[in-house]
Amino acid sequence: MKRLTLLRSLLVFILLLFGCGKTDKNGEGYSKIVDGDTFITERGIEVRLIGIDTPETGERYSIEAAKMLKRLLDTGQVKLEYDIQRFDKYGRTLAYVHAGSLMVNKALLDSGMAVAYFHEPNLKYFNQFVQAQHNSRISGLNIWSLPPVSLCEFYFSTKNSFRFHRPDCPSVRNRDVSSLRKFSSRGDALDAGLSPCRNCKP
Repeated sequence: MKRLTLLRSLLVFILLLFGCGKTDKNGEGYSKIVDGDTFITERGIEVRLIGIDTPETGERYSIEAAKMLKRLLDTGQVKLEYDIQRFDKYGRTLAYVHAGSLMVNKALLDSGMAVAYFHEPNLKYFNQFVQAQHNSRISGLNIWSLPPVSLCEFYFSTKNSFRFHRPDCPSVRNRDVSSLRKFSSRGDALDAGLSPCRNCKP
């Protein structure tokens, strides 16, 4: 009996520690918008929206993305939903953020203010986010209205990565081609759920 109680206590501890698939039902507000995909709650928790990436400060649409995040958070009480990993390497809380009836992460993708940006094992809404990005990209909304970057004949990614690269990117340049995934267009790579390398900027 003691052993069973100990096992139950351990299970509860693990679930609380990792928060897999759980939603923080105690809604709250926010105190500060850091950028388009990061904000600080009233309790001082820095939250990084999981599964998306908005333009960095100084890039086109970075200000608009931050303003849209604020508008979305203002639509209702903020609740956090977690995936497998609860925190990133910077100690920020990783979350799918709900404000009222909206999931903020997806709303930013729907509006073309963000790209889908995945890290394993946090893939709970992979298909929904990729489809939302596809729809806004095809419609040419916001970041997808910008003139295309210089295009390549094809793009590569390593087989276990969620980033894609130009053929001359150091991340893939000296690798055996048979160990890489090849995409005939930028759109194909995006529709596979990959996001552009931040170094070679394909």
